[in-house]
Amino acid sequence: MSKIRVLIADDVAETRKDIQRLLYFENDIKVVGEAGDGKEAIQMVEKYAPDVVLMDINMPVMDGIVATEKISFKYPGTAIMIVSIQGEYEYLRKAMKAGAREYLVKPLGSEALTRAIRQVYNMKQRRRDTANGEQKFPQKGRMVTIFAPQGGVGKTTLAVNLAVELAGQNKKVVLVDLDLQFGDVGVFLNLNNEASILELFQGEGEMENKLHSNLVSHSSGVKVLLAPPAPQDAELVTGKDVMSVLDLLRKNFDYVVVDTGMGYGDLNLQVLESSEDIIVPFSRDLAGAKNVRMFLEIMSSLGYIYKVELILVKSDLGKDLNIKDLEESLGLGLKMCCSYDPAAITAINQGKPLSKIKESPLSSQIRELAGSLETPAKEKQQFPKKKLLGKLIPL
Repeated sequence: MSKIRVLIADDVAETRKDIQRLLYFENDIKVVGEAGDGKEAIQMVEKYAPDVVLMDINMPVMDGIVATEKISFKYPGTAIMIVSIQGEYEYLRKAMKAGAREYLVKPLGSEALTRAIRQVYNMKQRRRDTANGEQKFPQKGRMVTIFAPQGGVGKTTLAVNLAVELAGQNKKVVLVDLDLQFGDVGVFLNLNNEASILELFQGEGEMENKLHSNLVSHSSGVKVLLAPPAPQDAELVTGKDVMSVLDLLRKNFDYVVVDTGMGYGDLNLQVLESSEDIIVPFSRDLAGAKNVRMFLEIMSSLGYIYKVELILVKSDLGKDLNIKDLEESLGLGLKMCCSYDPAAITAINQGKPLSKIKESPLSSQIRELAGSLETPAKEKQQFPKKKLLGKLIPL
Protein backbone atom coordinates (compact mmCIF):
# COMPACT_ATOMS: atom_id res chain seq x y z
CA MET A 1 0.00 0.00 0.00
CA SER A 2 1.36 3.42 -0.92
CA LYS A 3 2.15 5.77 1.94
CA ILE A 4 0.53 9.14 2.59
CA ARG A 5 3.15 11.72 1.60
CA VAL A 6 3.27 14.63 4.07
CA LEU A 7 5.02 18.02 3.87
CA ILE A 8 5.55 20.01 7.09
CA ALA A 9 5.50 23.82 6.80
CA ASP A 10 6.42 25.68 9.99
CA ASP A 11 8.94 28.44 10.68
CA VAL A 12 10.07 26.81 13.96
CA ALA A 13 12.59 24.04 13.28
CA GLU A 14 11.93 22.36 16.64
CA THR A 15 8.21 22.14 15.86
CA ARG A 16 8.97 20.47 12.53
CA LYS A 17 11.15 17.95 14.35
CA ASP A 18 8.41 17.29 16.93
CA ILE A 19 5.88 16.56 14.18
CA GLN A 20 8.37 14.28 12.44
CA ARG A 21 8.79 12.34 15.68
CA LEU A 22 5.01 12.01 16.06
CA LEU A 23 4.74 10.52 12.57
CA TYR A 24 7.92 8.45 12.53
CA PHE A 25 6.38 5.13 13.61
CA GLU A 26 3.29 5.36 11.37
CA ASN A 27 3.68 2.70 8.67
CA ASP A 28 1.32 4.41 6.24
CA ILE A 29 2.64 7.98 6.56
CA LYS A 30 5.91 9.39 5.19
CA VAL A 31 7.30 12.91 5.68
CA VAL A 32 8.74 13.93 2.30
CA GLY A 33 9.94 17.44 3.11
CA GLU A 34 9.97 20.53 5.33
CA ALA A 35 9.44 24.24 4.68
CA GLY A 36 10.20 27.24 6.86
CA ASP A 37 7.72 29.70 5.30
CA GLY A 38 4.76 29.82 2.95
CA LYS A 39 6.77 30.64 -0.16
CA GLU A 40 9.09 27.71 0.45
CA ALA A 41 6.06 25.48 1.07
CA ILE A 42 4.77 26.26 -2.42
CA GLN A 43 8.15 25.37 -3.91
CA MET A 44 8.26 22.11 -1.94
CA VAL A 45 4.75 21.17 -3.08
CA GLU A 46 5.85 21.65 -6.68
CA LYS A 47 8.96 19.54 -6.06
CA TYR A 48 7.55 16.66 -3.98
CA ALA A 49 3.81 16.62 -4.83
CA PRO A 50 2.76 15.66 -1.27
CA ASP A 51 -0.68 14.28 -0.52
CA VAL A 52 -1.04 16.40 2.61
CA VAL A 53 0.60 19.63 3.82
CA LEU A 54 0.68 20.45 7.55
CA MET A 55 0.66 24.25 7.33
CA ASP A 56 1.30 26.69 10.17
CA ILE A 57 -0.52 30.03 9.91
CA ASN A 58 2.02 32.49 11.31
CA MET A 59 5.14 32.28 9.16
CA PRO A 60 7.50 34.90 7.69
CA VAL A 61 7.79 35.82 3.99
CA MET A 62 4.33 34.38 3.26
CA ASP A 63 1.83 33.28 5.91
CA GLY A 64 0.01 29.96 5.89
CA ILE A 65 -3.37 31.33 4.76
CA VAL A 66 -1.93 32.94 1.62
CA ALA A 67 0.17 29.86 0.89
CA THR A 68 -2.88 27.62 1.37
CA GLU A 69 -4.90 29.66 -1.11
CA LYS A 70 -2.13 29.54 -3.72
CA ILE A 71 -1.49 25.81 -3.31
CA SER A 72 -5.21 24.97 -3.38
CA PHE A 73 -5.59 26.86 -6.65
CA LYS A 74 -2.42 25.63 -8.38
CA TYR A 75 -2.15 22.11 -6.91
CA PRO A 76 -5.72 20.94 -6.13
CA GLY A 77 -4.48 17.36 -5.67
CA THR A 78 -2.71 18.36 -2.45
CA ALA A 79 -4.82 18.61 0.69
CA ILE A 80 -3.84 21.21 3.29
CA MET A 81 -4.27 20.95 7.05
CA ILE A 82 -3.80 24.15 9.01
CA VAL A 83 -1.91 23.69 12.28
CA SER A 84 -1.94 26.72 14.58
CA ILE A 85 -1.88 27.91 18.16
CA GLN A 86 -4.87 30.09 17.24
CA GLY A 87 -8.14 28.37 18.07
CA GLU A 88 -10.57 31.20 17.35
CA TYR A 89 -13.39 30.62 14.87
CA GLU A 90 -12.28 33.51 12.65
CA TYR A 91 -9.01 31.70 11.89
CA LEU A 92 -10.92 28.52 11.09
CA ARG A 93 -13.20 30.41 8.71
CA LYS A 94 -10.25 32.03 6.91
CA ALA A 95 -8.49 28.67 6.62
CA MET A 96 -11.51 26.90 5.16
CA LYS A 97 -12.17 29.79 2.78
CA ALA A 98 -8.56 29.55 1.57
CA GLY A 99 -9.05 25.86 0.80
CA ALA A 100 -7.82 24.04 3.92
CA ARG A 101 -9.39 20.65 4.60
CA GLU A 102 -8.72 20.53 8.34
CA TYR A 103 -7.78 22.84 11.20
CA LEU A 104 -5.81 21.57 14.19
CA VAL A 105 -4.81 23.53 17.28
CA LYS A 106 -1.37 23.09 18.85
CA PRO A 107 -0.05 21.31 20.85
CA LEU A 108 -0.64 18.21 18.78
CA GLY A 109 -1.13 14.68 20.04
CA SER A 110 0.03 11.73 17.96
CA GLU A 111 -3.36 10.01 17.78
CA ALA A 112 -5.32 13.13 16.85
CA LEU A 113 -2.76 14.18 14.25
CA THR A 114 -2.47 10.82 12.49
CA ARG A 115 -6.24 10.31 12.53
CA ALA A 116 -6.76 13.72 10.94
CA ILE A 117 -4.13 13.08 8.27
CA ARG A 118 -5.75 9.79 7.29
CA GLN A 119 -9.23 11.33 7.22
CA VAL A 120 -8.10 14.23 5.04
CA TYR A 121 -6.25 11.86 2.72
CA ASN A 122 -9.23 9.51 2.40
CA MET A 123 -11.52 12.47 1.74
CA LYS A 124 -9.15 13.63 -1.00
CA GLN A 125 -9.20 10.18 -2.57
CA ARG A 126 -13.00 10.06 -2.53
CA ARG A 127 -13.20 13.47 -4.22
CA ARG A 128 -10.76 12.27 -6.87
CA ASP A 129 -12.81 9.13 -7.47
CA THR A 130 -16.00 11.16 -7.71
CA ALA A 131 -14.42 13.54 -10.23
CA ASN A 132 -13.32 10.54 -12.30
CA GLY A 133 -16.79 9.03 -12.17
CA GLU A 134 -15.60 6.08 -10.10
CA GLN A 135 -17.57 6.60 -6.92
CA LYS A 136 -20.87 4.79 -6.87
CA PHE A 137 -23.54 5.55 -4.32
CA PRO A 138 -25.87 2.76 -3.24
CA GLN A 139 -29.18 2.53 -5.09
CA LYS A 140 -31.01 2.89 -1.79
CA GLY A 141 -30.27 5.19 1.06
CA ARG A 142 -30.27 8.82 0.03
CA MET A 143 -28.67 10.71 2.91
CA VAL A 144 -30.27 14.04 3.75
CA THR A 145 -28.41 16.12 6.33
CA ILE A 146 -29.92 19.05 8.21
CA PHE A 147 -27.18 21.48 9.23
CA ALA A 148 -27.58 24.92 10.78
CA PRO A 149 -24.71 27.40 11.03
CA GLN A 150 -26.60 29.13 13.85
CA GLY A 151 -28.85 28.03 16.69
CA GLY A 152 -32.53 28.66 17.20
CA VAL A 153 -33.66 28.19 13.60
CA GLY A 154 -35.68 24.98 13.99
CA LYS A 155 -33.04 22.54 12.75
CA THR A 156 -34.36 19.59 14.76
CA THR A 157 -37.98 20.51 14.05
CA LEU A 158 -37.17 20.39 10.34
CA ALA A 159 -35.26 17.09 10.61
CA VAL A 160 -37.95 15.33 12.65
CA ASN A 161 -40.88 16.47 10.55
CA LEU A 162 -39.08 15.87 7.26
CA ALA A 163 -38.42 12.27 8.31
CA VAL A 164 -42.08 11.83 9.27
CA GLU A 165 -43.29 13.25 5.94
CA LEU A 166 -40.93 10.98 3.99
CA ALA A 167 -42.26 7.98 5.90
CA GLY A 168 -45.75 9.14 4.99
CA GLN A 169 -44.78 8.69 1.33
CA ASN A 170 -44.30 4.96 1.97
CA LYS A 171 -40.53 5.29 2.22
CA LYS A 172 -38.32 3.39 4.64
CA VAL A 173 -36.84 6.19 6.72
CA VAL A 174 -34.32 6.31 9.55
CA LEU A 175 -33.68 9.49 11.53
CA VAL A 176 -30.20 9.78 13.07
CA ASP A 177 -29.49 12.23 15.90
CA LEU A 178 -25.85 13.20 15.45
CA ASP A 179 -25.93 16.06 17.91
CA LEU A 180 -24.00 13.65 20.10
CA GLN A 181 -23.79 15.94 23.12
CA PHE A 182 -27.13 17.71 23.15
CA GLY A 183 -29.41 15.80 20.81
CA ASP A 184 -33.15 16.40 21.29
CA VAL A 185 -34.73 14.12 18.68
CA GLY A 186 -35.95 11.80 21.44
CA VAL A 187 -37.68 14.72 23.16
CA PHE A 188 -39.30 15.93 19.94
CA LEU A 189 -40.78 12.47 19.32
CA ASN A 190 -41.43 11.53 22.95
CA LEU A 191 -39.13 8.52 22.77
CA ASN A 192 -38.19 7.40 26.25
CA ASN A 193 -35.73 4.68 25.41
CA GLU A 194 -32.30 3.76 26.70
CA ALA A 195 -31.12 2.55 23.30
CA SER A 196 -28.79 4.94 21.48
CA ILE A 197 -25.89 5.03 19.05
CA LEU A 198 -23.58 4.43 22.02
CA GLU A 199 -24.77 0.83 22.43
CA LEU A 200 -23.58 -0.03 18.92
CA PHE A 201 -19.95 0.21 19.98
CA GLN A 202 -20.20 -1.63 23.28
CA GLY A 203 -20.05 -5.38 23.82
CA GLU A 204 -19.73 -8.05 21.16
CA GLY A 205 -21.87 -9.06 18.21
CA GLU A 206 -22.32 -8.12 14.58
CA MET A 207 -22.93 -4.43 13.93
CA GLU A 208 -25.99 -5.04 11.75
CA ASN A 209 -27.73 -7.08 14.45
CA LYS A 210 -26.92 -4.51 17.12
CA LEU A 211 -28.05 -1.70 14.85
CA HIS A 212 -31.53 -3.11 14.29
CA SER A 213 -31.99 -3.89 17.97
CA ASN A 214 -31.04 -0.32 18.96
CA LEU A 215 -33.22 1.53 16.45
CA VAL A 216 -36.28 2.96 18.17
CA SER A 217 -39.62 2.72 16.35
CA HIS A 218 -41.94 5.74 16.17
CA SER A 219 -45.65 5.50 15.43
CA SER A 220 -45.14 7.42 12.16
CA GLY A 221 -43.08 4.52 10.80
CA VAL A 222 -39.77 6.32 11.23
CA LYS A 223 -36.92 4.39 12.82
CA VAL A 224 -34.75 6.53 15.09
CA LEU A 225 -31.13 6.23 16.17
CA LEU A 226 -30.83 8.40 19.25
CA ALA A 227 -27.87 10.39 20.53
CA PRO A 228 -26.09 9.21 23.71
CA PRO A 229 -28.08 9.94 26.88
CA ALA A 230 -25.34 12.02 28.55
CA PRO A 231 -23.15 14.77 26.98
CA GLN A 232 -19.91 13.17 28.21
CA ASP A 233 -20.76 9.96 26.34
CA ALA A 234 -20.23 11.75 23.03
CA GLU A 235 -16.49 11.26 23.46
CA LEU A 236 -16.99 7.49 23.21
CA VAL A 237 -18.28 7.73 19.64
CA THR A 238 -15.72 8.35 16.88
CA GLY A 239 -16.25 9.75 13.40
CA LYS A 240 -15.10 6.47 11.88
CA ASP A 241 -17.68 4.57 13.92
CA VAL A 242 -20.46 6.92 12.87
CA MET A 243 -19.62 6.73 9.17
CA SER A 244 -19.66 2.93 9.27
CA VAL A 245 -23.13 3.06 10.85
CA LEU A 246 -24.41 5.53 8.25
CA ASP A 247 -23.08 3.34 5.43
CA LEU A 248 -24.96 0.38 6.89
CA LEU A 249 -28.16 2.38 7.27
CA ARG A 250 -28.00 3.50 3.63
CA LYS A 251 -28.13 -0.14 2.59
CA ASN A 252 -31.30 -0.77 4.57
CA PHE A 253 -33.37 2.41 4.20
CA ASP A 254 -34.65 4.61 1.40
CA TYR A 255 -33.75 7.77 3.30
CA VAL A 256 -31.27 8.48 6.07
CA VAL A 257 -32.15 11.85 7.63
CA VAL A 258 -29.35 13.22 9.79
CA ASP A 259 -29.76 15.94 12.42
CA THR A 260 -26.25 17.27 13.07
CA GLY A 261 -24.72 19.17 15.94
CA MET A 262 -23.22 22.64 15.56
CA GLY A 263 -19.79 23.47 14.18
CA TYR A 264 -17.33 22.32 11.55
CA GLY A 265 -15.66 19.41 13.32
CA ASP A 266 -14.38 16.23 11.68
CA LEU A 267 -17.65 14.35 12.06
CA ASN A 268 -19.87 17.05 10.57
CA LEU A 269 -17.53 17.56 7.61
CA GLN A 270 -17.50 13.83 6.89
CA VAL A 271 -21.29 13.66 7.06
CA LEU A 272 -21.68 16.69 4.79
CA GLU A 273 -19.29 15.14 2.28
CA SER A 274 -21.22 11.86 2.20
CA SER A 275 -24.69 13.41 1.93
CA GLU A 276 -26.66 13.81 -1.27
CA ASP A 277 -28.62 16.73 0.20
CA ILE A 278 -27.53 19.37 2.72
CA ILE A 279 -30.55 21.31 3.97
CA VAL A 280 -29.66 24.54 5.76
CA PRO A 281 -32.28 26.50 7.71
CA PHE A 282 -31.35 30.08 8.58
CA SER A 283 -33.00 33.27 9.80
CA ARG A 284 -33.20 36.60 8.01
CA ASP A 285 -31.48 38.63 10.73
CA LEU A 286 -27.95 39.97 10.28
CA ALA A 287 -26.35 37.18 12.32
CA GLY A 288 -28.21 34.55 10.32
CA ALA A 289 -27.11 36.03 7.00
CA LYS A 290 -23.51 36.30 8.19
CA ASN A 291 -23.38 32.70 9.41
CA VAL A 292 -24.97 31.22 6.32
CA ARG A 293 -22.59 33.18 4.09
CA MET A 294 -19.64 31.75 6.03
CA PHE A 295 -21.11 28.27 5.60
CA LEU A 296 -21.54 28.75 1.87
CA GLU A 297 -17.95 29.95 1.54
CA ILE A 298 -16.74 26.77 3.24
CA MET A 299 -19.00 24.52 1.16
CA SER A 300 -17.83 26.25 -2.01
CA SER A 301 -14.16 25.76 -1.10
CA LEU A 302 -14.80 22.08 -0.35
CA GLY A 303 -16.78 21.57 -3.56
CA TYR A 304 -20.07 20.69 -1.86
CA ILE A 305 -22.07 23.79 -2.81
CA TYR A 306 -24.18 21.88 -5.36
CA LYS A 307 -25.68 19.81 -2.53
CA VAL A 308 -26.92 22.76 -0.49
CA GLU A 309 -30.60 23.72 -0.18
CA LEU A 310 -31.29 26.94 1.75
CA ILE A 311 -34.45 27.23 3.84
CA LEU A 312 -35.35 30.70 5.10
CA VAL A 313 -37.29 30.25 8.35
CA LYS A 314 -39.88 32.52 9.91
CA SER A 315 -39.90 34.44 6.64
CA ASP A 316 -43.29 36.02 7.29
CA LEU A 317 -42.09 37.99 10.34
CA GLY A 318 -40.56 40.75 8.20
CA LYS A 319 -42.40 43.16 5.94
CA ASP A 320 -39.57 44.44 3.78
CA LEU A 321 -37.83 41.22 2.77
CA ASN A 322 -36.68 41.17 -0.84
CA ILE A 323 -36.09 37.51 -1.68
CA LYS A 324 -34.34 38.25 -4.95
CA ASP A 325 -31.82 40.56 -3.29
CA LEU A 326 -31.21 38.00 -0.56
CA GLU A 327 -30.59 35.24 -3.10
CA GLU A 328 -28.22 37.35 -5.12
CA SER A 329 -26.35 38.39 -2.00
CA LEU A 330 -25.90 34.78 -0.90
CA GLY A 331 -25.20 33.54 -4.40
CA LEU A 332 -27.63 30.65 -4.06
CA GLY A 333 -31.34 30.42 -4.66
CA LEU A 334 -33.66 29.68 -1.74
CA LYS A 335 -35.27 26.25 -1.79
CA MET A 336 -38.12 27.41 0.38
CA CYS A 337 -39.33 30.14 2.72
CA CYS A 338 -40.94 28.58 5.79
CA SER A 339 -43.66 30.37 7.71
CA TYR A 340 -43.61 31.05 11.42
CA ASP A 341 -45.96 28.61 13.14
CA PRO A 342 -46.70 28.68 16.90
CA ALA A 343 -47.91 25.07 16.57
CA ALA A 344 -44.27 24.02 16.21
CA ILE A 345 -43.71 24.84 19.90
CA THR A 346 -46.85 22.93 20.84
CA ALA A 347 -45.61 19.95 18.84
CA ILE A 348 -42.27 19.99 20.67
CA ASN A 349 -43.92 20.24 24.09
CA GLN A 350 -46.24 17.33 23.30
CA GLY A 351 -43.53 15.24 21.68
CA LYS A 352 -45.47 14.89 18.43
CA PRO A 353 -44.82 15.60 14.75
CA LEU A 354 -46.27 18.90 13.59
CA SER A 355 -48.76 17.21 11.26
CA LYS A 356 -50.29 15.44 14.27
CA ILE A 357 -50.98 18.75 15.99
CA LYS A 358 -52.67 20.53 13.09
CA GLU A 359 -52.44 21.03 9.35
CA SER A 360 -50.65 24.33 8.77
CA PRO A 361 -48.62 26.17 6.13
CA LEU A 362 -45.41 24.97 7.81
CA SER A 363 -46.42 21.30 7.79
CA SER A 364 -47.47 21.65 4.14
CA GLN A 365 -44.12 23.26 3.29
CA ILE A 366 -42.17 20.45 4.92
CA ARG A 367 -44.30 17.93 3.03
CA GLU A 368 -43.48 19.77 -0.19
CA LEU A 369 -39.78 19.65 0.71
CA ALA A 370 -40.02 15.89 1.27
CA GLY A 371 -41.59 15.45 -2.16
CA SER A 372 -38.84 17.45 -3.84
CA LEU A 373 -36.00 15.21 -2.67
CA GLU A 374 -36.43 12.83 -5.58
CA THR A 375 -34.58 15.35 -7.77
CA PRO A 376 -30.98 14.18 -8.28
CA ALA A 377 -28.45 16.44 -6.56
CA LYS A 378 -26.70 17.31 -9.83
CA GLU A 379 -29.94 18.79 -11.22
CA LYS A 380 -30.37 21.34 -8.42
CA GLN A 381 -30.49 24.96 -9.49
CA GLN A 382 -28.05 27.53 -8.14
CA PHE A 383 -26.81 30.98 -8.95
CA PRO A 384 -23.39 31.40 -10.56
CA LYS A 385 -20.60 30.70 -8.10
CA LYS A 386 -19.02 34.10 -8.74
CA LYS A 387 -21.87 35.71 -6.82
CA LEU A 388 -21.14 33.71 -3.70
CA LEU A 389 -19.02 36.44 -2.14
CA GLY A 390 -21.31 39.27 -3.11
CA LYS A 391 -22.02 42.29 -0.96
CA LEU A 392 -24.07 41.52 2.15
CA ILE A 393 -27.38 43.31 1.97
CA PRO A 394 -28.72 44.98 5.11
CA LEU A 395 -31.50 42.89 6.63
